[in-house]
Amino acid sequence: MGNVDVHQVQPSIRRGIALLESDWKSIEYETDTPVNPAILSDKLPSGVEILPFQNSLLPAIFEYDYSLIGYERKSLIDASCKEENSNTLVAMKDGKCVGFGSIKLDIAEYLKIGPLYADDPSTAETMMKQLITAMPEAKGFATVCSYYTNIFANMVPEKLNVPVYNSYYRLSSKERLCVDTKKVFAHFDIEFTPF
Repeated sequence: MGNVDVHQVQPSIRRGIALLESDWKSIEYETDTPVNPAILSDKLPSGVEILPFQNSLLPAIFEYDYSLIGYERKSLIDASCKEENSNTLVAMKDGKCVGFGSIKLDIAEYLKIGPLYADDPSTAETMMKQLITAMPEAKGFATVCSYYTNIFANMVPEKLNVPVYNSYYRLSSKERLCVDTKKVFAHFDIEFTPF
């Protein structure tokens, strides 16, 4: 499963090798200039706190990720949270994970947000603000959101004045994944994961 250019969709479907995801598509936002996180809100829902990543939070993160995505990605999540030149935040409420997000500084010194998952838009926006603030040395910004199914996810890059760089339809070789995209504010990875 991966990103597909719209011009490749129909020939692939005709050959019978893929299912087109028709309910949403991926929108890639990118800019080669720094973004200003000060314009983002940091108002959290009652009882939610944002914590810096620590190993003791991994079981809660794994449980949240599994409940959202529907399959186990423990090794991927663990590696993402501990990646060099990255920062991860975890949203907790009443001892339970209600979101998590990571930011990475790539070799071109662009901030790449992903994943960013949260139960609500306020938590996601606050995490994004804190993640961007943690890496002020960045020279650019990139993220991927789901279009149509999560308008709030797309509003954050728009607030930051980050233009659309590309859009992709998704193809699946076997079956569509059933994911609550209203909780997906930035895909796990720009190139390689469905959410």
